[in-house]
Amino acid sequence: MSSRRPVAKRPRPVILIIIMLLLLCVGLCATQFHADIPIEEMKARYTNENSRFITVQGQEIHYRLEGRTDARANTLVLIHGTASSLHTWEPWVRHLRSDFRILRYDLPGFGLTGPRPDGDYSLSNQTATLAALMDALNIRRASLAGNSLGGHIAWRFALDYPQHVRRLILIDPSGIPGDDSGGSPLIFRLARTPGVNLFLRYFTPRAIIEANLKQVYYNDDLITDELIDRYFDMTLRAGNRQAF
Repeated sequence: MSSRRPVAKRPRPVILIIIMLLLLCVGLCATQFHADIPIEEMKARYTNENSRFITVQGQEIHYRLEGRTDARANTLVLIHGTASSLHTWEPWVRHLRSDFRILRYDLPGFGLTGPRPDGDYSLSNQTATLAALMDALNIRRASLAGNSLGGHIAWRFALDYPQHVRRLILIDPSGIPGDDSGGSPLIFRLARTPGVNLFLRYFTPRAIIEANLKQVYYNDDLITDELIDRYFDMTLRAGNRQAF
């Protein structure tokens, strides 16, 4: 009497679909994984003859001090927004360097300045850092121009250190109630989403950076590949994603 061999069951279609989806997810993650860029490599790419580094409050700050050098020159401090760097002010500096002494710097957690050793990115620490930087550079009073988070820091600095502020220029500042009909930028919404924010620390699609720039820039013609690459690189600077 012949014995029958057991017939292997065919995988169910649902299981095959799940396996395919898992493989697809693994493949996508592999293509979007981007390692941190070491600070020395970033310095080689994004510093110039005007770049300086100074340690204040235990934090190394990247800054540039440009423009007029005479004693009568008024100082203008430029403060960038979230996920940006001092490079965003380049067009302003070109137009204003003949009229002002201009200080711009990378905020802690962004640009070449990078993460704070103590991990404290509170607004009070941001304003204290600016006060310490101005003191180290012998700047007693200045006009402050800030965009987005930089605007928030600027007006809060004016409240905390009024003796150091001549004038305020606020460009779409955060922290002030107002019309938010345009919605928060994409990168802000993702950073506030539990789980997604942890994912973005290691898997950061360049397309997200591009989409965010298109949302916050009024003139899309200004969004070049070079601009996207710079924002992307600054995001990948070692420690910045963890700070954000």
